[in-house]
Amino acid sequence: MNNIQSVGNVALKNKQVPEVETKSNNLYRVNFKADGDGYRYTQPAILQQQQQQDQFIRQLEKQQKKENRKNVWPKVAMFAGIGASIAMIALVLMNFKGMKGVDVKDMLVNSIRNVDGEKSLDQLRLPDELKKVTEEIKIMFDRTEQLRKKGMKGNTAIMLYGEPGGGKNAYTYGLTKYIQSKNPGSELIMMDVLKFNSKWLGETENSILDFAEEIIKKAKENPNKKYVVFMDEFDSISRKASGSGAENSEKFQNAFKTAFNKLLEVENLQIIAATNRAAKDAPLNQLLDEAILNRFAKKVHVPLPTKDQFKNSLVEHYKSLPKDVVDAELLDINNSTLEKISQYVTNNNHHASFRDMNYILDRARTLSESEATSRPISIKDLLQAVKDHAESMNWTDVSNLK
Repeated sequence: MNNIQSVGNVALKNKQVPEVETKSNNLYRVNFKADGDGYRYTQPAILQQQQQQDQFIRQLEKQQKKENRKNVWPKVAMFAGIGASIAMIALVLMNFKGMKGVDVKDMLVNSIRNVDGEKSLDQLRLPDELKKVTEEIKIMFDRTEQLRKKGMKGNTAIMLYGEPGGGKNAYTYGLTKYIQSKNPGSELIMMDVLKFNSKWLGETENSILDFAEEIIKKAKENPNKKYVVFMDEFDSISRKASGSGAENSEKFQNAFKTAFNKLLEVENLQIIAATNRAAKDAPLNQLLDEAILNRFAKKVHVPLPTKDQFKNSLVEHYKSLPKDVVDAELLDINNSTLEKISQYVTNNNHHASFRDMNYILDRARTLSESEATSRPISIKDLLQAVKDHAESMNWTDVSNLK
């Protein structure tokens, strides 16, 4: 039998033997199968069983590796999600802590604007629409005590509206300069309403209330000083609520109304808001929340400058500079070139504004300087600056400027 185990094919003389199973001992079992003229045997059964067992184990190991790969990503995702949640909670807590404490104070400090280099009200050549309200504000600040005895409480909020470049910001700076001349130490606080559009639910409402409280605290601690609170781009927080975000917008507006009412109760505050989203004849109550709009005692349209206002502003600007940096021609209100420039930039096709004037003034300064020389600003510099700005704005009929 041992010989049979060592041979791959065995020719047996007895061809009549059918396919049988022959046991050699208790360890092996040999299967003979007819194969042509002889018989061949298969592998011992115990080896077959071992191979099958090994193959089965390999399959189990392979399947286990697949399962492990499938399971690892959910775990990674789970831990990543936990980490992100912790980070978000920490950030919310940091923001909450900041808005309640140090950050609001820092925001107030950073919101105070230095107006020393800005134009005065006289230099602005105010339009008629602003002259009347300015006189009322002057009386209110100059005769606060007398008005208080006559029953006046709080301050007057003013809404300035009109196309961009009419001088709403410049007017606010000029008014602050006037107030500072009467009440040294007075300040302009720029209440940047865009900063309060927070992505964290509830933070916007809390932040604007906290900021208002910080302003009130500062004003009450310094009763001999006046504070102008300027809210630019006011429509970004006061427009009528609509659409999917209406609920959150309404929550914020309710908080803002509360803050606004508290600010109005403080006598040494002057609130001025500005929006570029409304033309002269546009009904503000269709653009802004009416309940907020009604809190403004005065709503003043600020038009774009006329030709004379533009020319006067140019001359006033150059008069404010040292005499040795400006040619005398730029100080002459009757100069024909100044008249031509003012007519050109304020005609109906160009819709020129005080913003245009600032761009032109900056360009004229640059033209008067070079790497080799530094000379006074000339009327030729101003004329070339207008041409350069007109080209950048695609204005027409530049050839008329000579």
